[in-house]
Amino acid sequence: MSKSVSFSSPPPYSATDPAADLSLSGPTPILQEVKDLCASIKQMHASRLGFSLDSKSRLLGAYPIDTAGTHVPSAEVLTLEDLLERPPVVNGRKAKLSKKERYSLALTLASSVLYLNSTPWLTDQWAAKDILFHRTTTSVRHIDIDRPYVAPVIVEVTKGLPNGQKTRSFHNKNTVLLALAIALLELYFGMTAERYQEDELGSTDPSLHKNPWILCSMAHTWAEECQEDLSAAFLSAVRHCLRCFSDPGASLQDAEFLQAAVEGIVLPLQEELHQFLGTTTT
Repeated sequence: MSKSVSFSSPPPYSATDPAADLSLSGPTPILQEVKDLCASIKQMHASRLGFSLDSKSRLLGAYPIDTAGTHVPSAEVLTLEDLLERPPVVNGRKAKLSKKERYSLALTLASSVLYLNSTPWLTDQWAAKDILFHRTTTSVRHIDIDRPYVAPVIVEVTKGLPNGQKTRSFHNKNTVLLALAIALLELYFGMTAERYQEDELGSTDPSLHKNPWILCSMAHTWAEECQEDLSAAFLSAVRHCLRCFSDPGASLQDAEFLQAAVEGIVLPLQEELHQFLGTTTT
């Protein structure tokens, strides 16, 4: 059975109640706390279900989502890495991401990372190769940019040492934000981290995405050297991500820290996107 999760439009944020506005299927129903996820899914006879979190991070739901306009994706997929590094040729032209699409994707990824960081859907050390897009024959774009997916996480069994001890591996609660900082830089400049590294150093480190410290050093260098080319919102968001990664006491599981991340990462990107599109925030 294949698994996937999609990033929808950035959800509303509130310091008091993040589930205050669920504009998914009309008026928001009164949701009960989920005690048994499997039982909640089983009792709802619907192909698409919605869940939410209340102000105390309790899972609420489930409720059916209107499937009248359900999108059936194609089996062929492209990764964000493909679109940045090897864009497909459509009608004789490379289907490169436009600046509007890159700005929109940056906001969608930033918002979704903060929502999915504590779920098994999103691994800490995710990268552009893990963000998927379906090809489509119904869209003028031929690539469904509005519906990115995150690749399923493959759980690897950790082998113990010969003496029976468990192997130790690096763990940082905010590595997911380091990955976001890299993704934001990639989207803003329209190139992968590997391409930037190759242009700057003449070669690519094969362990780049396997060693968070090498990745962090590269992100600091990239942001510092290109800060005059970065917009204020992207520079602020990248710096916030890197500060969070370097703080061993910080955790997205803390409500105040999460809210600070929303204000320091998501909201500036959201405001800048609205400015770019010439729309006003509500």
